[in-house]
Amino acid sequence: MKKILSLFILLFLLYANFSAQIRIREITSNLRTNYSNTETRKIVTLNQDWTFAPKGSLEDGVSINVPSTYNSDDEMVFQKTLNLSQFDIANNNFRIHFLGISYSADIFLNNIIVYKKAGGNIPFTVELANDLISTEDENILKVVVKNQLDSQNSIPLFQRFLFPKNSGGIVRDVFLEIIPKENIQLDKYLTTITNDFKSAQIDFTFNSNTGLAEEASKYRVEVAIIDDREKIVSTKNWELKQDSKQTSISLNIFNPKIWSPKNPTHYIGEFRLFRNDSLVDLSKKQISITKLENRPEGIFLNNEKFEFKGVTYIHSNNEYGKLISFPELKKDLQIIKEMGINSVRFAKATPHPFALEICSELGILPFIEIPLNSAPELIAKDANFVKRSERFIDEFVKSYDNYSPILIVGVGSGYLSNSSIHAELIQRFCKVVHSNKNVLTYASFNGFPQTKIKSLNLYGIELFTDFDILENSLSDLSIEPSKVFLSEATYPNYKGSSNGYLNKFSLEAQAKFFEKTIDLSSSKKLSGFFLNSMFDYYGDFSSLYTKYSDNNLYRIGILDVNKNTNSTSYKLIRSKLNNGKKIKIPLGSTKDTSPILFIIIGLVLSVLTGVLINSKKKLREDATRAFLRPYNFFADIRDHRIISGFATIILMLILAGSHSLLIISLLYYFRTNII
Repeated sequence: MKKILSLFILLFLLYANFSAQIRIREITSNLRTNYSNTETRKIVTLNQDWTFAPKGSLEDGVSINVPSTYNSDDEMVFQKTLNLSQFDIANNNFRIHFLGISYSADIFLNNIIVYKKAGGNIPFTVELANDLISTEDENILKVVVKNQLDSQNSIPLFQRFLFPKNSGGIVRDVFLEIIPKENIQLDKYLTTITNDFKSAQIDFTFNSNTGLAEEASKYRVEVAIIDDREKIVSTKNWELKQDSKQTSISLNIFNPKIWSPKNPTHYIGEFRLFRNDSLVDLSKKQISITKLENRPEGIFLNNEKFEFKGVTYIHSNNEYGKLISFPELKKDLQIIKEMGINSVRFAKATPHPFALEICSELGILPFIEIPLNSAPELIAKDANFVKRSERFIDEFVKSYDNYSPILIVGVGSGYLSNSSIHAELIQRFCKVVHSNKNVLTYASFNGFPQTKIKSLNLYGIELFTDFDILENSLSDLSIEPSKVFLSEATYPNYKGSSNGYLNKFSLEAQAKFFEKTIDLSSSKKLSGFFLNSMFDYYGDFSSLYTKYSDNNLYRIGILDVNKNTNSTSYKLIRSKLNNGKKIKIPLGSTKDTSPILFIIIGLVLSVLTGVLINSKKKLREDATRAFLRPYNFFADIRDHRIISGFATIILMLILAGSHSLLIISLLYYFRTNII
């Protein structure tokens, strides 16, 4: 007995040890510093040489680099030594930029908390107070990461439909920005273009930090706008007032180069701060000049009606989760651009900041949105949840405004079209967005909204259903078609290649579905469409809708996880959007998808029923009498009349088999139904 008990304890401890093992994944990411390193400013990557350990067990830590993820729900610690010279500490200010942490974090410098990140994988900046920085000892940066999502509080919620994998860690780049103590910081800029597009005005707002205590010192700011040929097209100088902390200035550019998807041109703004004619600070900013308007007749870009021709982009690797390097991200977006796409919706996840910069360079209009999907009405009307969500959206818009001059902001998806609670929530979210920036807003609905929502500019419709129902519903909408777009047209392709599109859930059927989606958007004069999604990806939950997969692969992409462009859907969409040669999809023939096993089970049950009925004459007569006259059934129970063991076993198999066949038939029929 003691040996058995000892063996049990040993096995239990081994199992507990295996279960507690934490897997870490990391990638190599090269930081972009195109406009950040200047004569006076310096960017230092902090991606290397971190120590990773469970909270309270730093002595057991391992050495890793970031971006990296881990697979535990426990609080974990990332720790790093900051190498700061005494000269830099004496003459500069420091900011640490985190481009993404999943999900929330506490930031410490020398064991003093300097920032609490509430969550959401949004880029943020931590200002390091100079009095916390040690000039004698090492400066230790510590990040305590918490990775648990919640069913009622977090964004996204814990329950998520077709969302990418969630994993904890510092999932994007980290870098240190060294700035002179006397500096000038661009707060925001606004471009205004004349109707004839012969002139553009750029209004800059700056925050200045100067040593104005010295009355003899004079400070001057110089702004220069440089085109892609490195030619200065506009410049201006002005002196800072002694008591001025915020300054505004306007520059005019004649015959400006306008940004558009066909011509994604940019300018570089250079901002210099002089003290007594000595340069003390220089910063740069990429600037795009464009005009995106919401008119009654539709969305206009540079005075031309603009139709969104887009895809959703959701990245999630089976091994590395949401980790992605800059080259891989750029390759993905180049594939999208070459297909003829002019817009990308970053759905169900906050986008990587680099993705917005790449979109601007390639000529792609980014749709970014908070990763909130199908929030139940009970949660949507909870005051605490609404307040947290409003703070999240406020931070979301401010953070991404630094990375793209053109944004269309979504306030969530999966909303019920006939819910007054969801409509009120959307209205509050849109109000927060518009208070920060003059951008277009949209929401994505599961259904067809019949009434307008104040402050909401665009109404997205999620397409999972039959086209006939969709066409009829669009005809009855009270909202103008120019304000409606197909936000995600989804069609699983888990059967792979077949003999034609009549075979449902095949690659050919998906291509036909996307073709009809594009044609429907055009014929109904909608503002555009988004095909969902560009690539297959992995999630946290198994999905019957996209067919069960051991590794939770969602097969809904135009291209598979290997991104092989030899795909029927890819070829058809590329041809259709670029006015190329028409791609014919074979019709094929419909195949009966009902499993033969169901029929075999039914026949076996019929045979068993026949065997039971004809096994004994008395059993048949007693059973018939009990069915026809319920009194006899209860009389048999009263008198303790029982059937034989053989008949009991056969009856048990018939009842269990019949119920099982009924349930599995219903589940099999509804397995592809989105509801």
